[in-house]
Amino acid sequence: MQGTNGSAAFCPTVMAQVVVLVVVTLAYALASAAVAAHHAGEKGAPAVLARIRPTTLLWELPFLGALVFLWAWCARGLYSGGIASLRTNTLVILTAGLACLPRLHLSSILERRIPTHMQAACHTTATIVLLALCEEASRAALEVPWNDAWLDIAPQFAAIEATIIGLALLALYFLFQRRGAGVALGVGFMLFVGIAQYFVFLFKDANITPADLQALGTAAEVGGGYVYVITPAVVRAFTFAAAGIACAAYLMPPAPQALTQGRHVPAHAEGARRGGVRAWLAHAASVPAVRRGALGLAFVVALVLFVTVPGYGADFGVSLNHWNSLYSTSLQGFFPCFVKEFQARLIPVPEGYTEKAAKAAEKSLVKRYRKTLGSSASTSAGTARKAAEKQFEDTKPSVVVIMNESFSDLSVYKAIAEAGYAGPNYVKSGTTDAILRGDSYASIFGGGTCNSEFEALCGVNLHYLGSNKYPYTQWDFTNVDCMPRQFERLGYQTTAIHPNLGTNWDRERVYRQMGFDKFLTIDDFDGAETYHNGYVSDRATYQRVLDVLASSDKPQFIHDVTMQNHGPFTTGTIPSKDRTNFSPAGATSLDNSKLNEYLACATESDHAIEWFIGELRKLDRPVVVLFFGDHQPKPASPYATIGYEGEPSITTAERMFHSSYFMWANYDVAGDEQTGQTLDEPISALGDELMYRIGAPLSARQKASLASQLDLPVLSLIGYKDASGKWHAYGDDEPLASPDSTEGSDAATHADSLMGYVNYLEFGSIVN
Repeated sequence: MQGTNGSAAFCPTVMAQVVVLVVVTLAYALASAAVAAHHAGEKGAPAVLARIRPTTLLWELPFLGALVFLWAWCARGLYSGGIASLRTNTLVILTAGLACLPRLHLSSILERRIPTHMQAACHTTATIVLLALCEEASRAALEVPWNDAWLDIAPQFAAIEATIIGLALLALYFLFQRRGAGVALGVGFMLFVGIAQYFVFLFKDANITPADLQALGTAAEVGGGYVYVITPAVVRAFTFAAAGIACAAYLMPPAPQALTQGRHVPAHAEGARRGGVRAWLAHAASVPAVRRGALGLAFVVALVLFVTVPGYGADFGVSLNHWNSLYSTSLQGFFPCFVKEFQARLIPVPEGYTEKAAKAAEKSLVKRYRKTLGSSASTSAGTARKAAEKQFEDTKPSVVVIMNESFSDLSVYKAIAEAGYAGPNYVKSGTTDAILRGDSYASIFGGGTCNSEFEALCGVNLHYLGSNKYPYTQWDFTNVDCMPRQFERLGYQTTAIHPNLGTNWDRERVYRQMGFDKFLTIDDFDGAETYHNGYVSDRATYQRVLDVLASSDKPQFIHDVTMQNHGPFTTGTIPSKDRTNFSPAGATSLDNSKLNEYLACATESDHAIEWFIGELRKLDRPVVVLFFGDHQPKPASPYATIGYEGEPSITTAERMFHSSYFMWANYDVAGDEQTGQTLDEPISALGDELMYRIGAPLSARQKASLASQLDLPVLSLIGYKDASGKWHAYGDDEPLASPDSTEGSDAATHADSLMGYVNYLEFGSIVN
């Protein structure tokens, strides 16, 4: 999305309203102070200035801040709407701000005109109405920026969201001693969350999840390259927030009518002076500030209980579409889905799980591995594995695992292929001497790089962990058996490479816990070649891999996470000689522009990996390479449905969640013909498969996983492909069944249940 060309021309309109707000506020504050000074018999400017109420000025700051924000965004050309909608919305913000000015005078007038015996009831009624308006304004400010369907949210889900927001605002109301400032902060926070959700949707086609909050550092570090365009919907959300804050300004404690000079001191208060816990508590309860604070804390507790005790799936019917969570969030509301994901933050325990049963499941799969794939098996696979094991014992090859940012073959999309794009030539057609090559399947789309990295290095599919989790930011890997640690135990030197900040996805901590000896970050790429948006090129990282290989004769395990193809794809930084000009039908010119910037990056990645493989052919030492893309880029999203109207969602998801991979070696791998055999694999199986093919020792989990693939060859969060090649979608929050319950069912389902036990035994029970 791009801002409106010339939106800076809108600045005078917004600035005029800023000036009006400032001038009217100062005039009103001075006039009110002058009247107060006159009634007190005071004269002179100092007396008038001393009578200015600070709250009169402070309550105007949110509205002034909103207008200044919108002015700044227009000045930078980051507003995508027209002048009419902008003018209307900013006038509403201005009106809301001006409506706050007479709050104290209006309150005073009402107090004088309402009979004393009715004031308490009227104040309570007004407070309830104002709080309800603040809640609805907050909900609108939260949903409007990103959710076109927010008015269509079903009543039961709207009620859940209203309850969450309402409890939060009540807590703030009482904690701030029944003043509106706390409620205004709550309204402002809802606007902030709504805008944050809008930007996450804009850049990732996803919704904010609890795990995102643990990755804020990474988001801040990679977010600098994006263009933060706001839409009329975002501006409209400001108007809702402004209305809510204006309502909050009128939330004031009731006049202390019940307090009189002749009020006697309660007996328990007198007793409190003489000591005693019971008397002291009774005295504390009689203090209004304490009672209000206690009520505020009570509402905090109620909020905590409301988001933790009920099951938002089982009890409230909230459901999530794992491959398009934004869709389900837009129809059920932000907070119901956010809380549902929060409740699912722990790895779910499979049905009927016990450690004994899990070990039995693992043992049964390992036994099958030995009979079909192991070196003792009387099969062609067993014979090849036996030869590879002997070769590995004699000559340990260096292992290079390359996870290429956003690399994928978008020619799988009909509209893109019909426009003339044939895919990355070398990866698709040139790796004819690979050990294996083909499609790899991810559990993420458009972002979440660390999840594919986790799957490849640790061999655990995200399907067994549950949706919307970021393992790197959530768990400790000290006791997790991942590839780096396995090779470290074999005497390998282990190096990780990522030409960006080491804190991204908490990699510095995670890599150390995984067993990496060294981590090369952006600090180690000073002066390196860049290609797209200032990112270090793929070729520069491959050169660094060659340097690490040359630094020691010891076998190396090197993991390279590239950066070149990271979004955004609106930078215009592609060299002119590399630019493409494909124009798929059915897409907008902006979509096609983003697509072409991405395709230029992917083509350069294809050339770079071809160059790297050529360099490895020259080395006089055995090296094996695993290359794969972590996920498809967001610019692929518009093409996922063009020309596929009416197809099942799992078929659409299959295209969107697939990438490309190959395994290649510069030496003759014993037992392998190396003729570019094609085999579809989940990313979670790539590391296990590589170690199996080159004869490296395998853990029990890896043997079990390889055996399960005979019946369950491909799976991810979205679903699985059975041995016949048919795809099946996973149901929402479908529990992992026990192996006993799936005995005698279809082979893929039974294999899934067995691996559910194995992965919880080898990973879930360790990190939970």
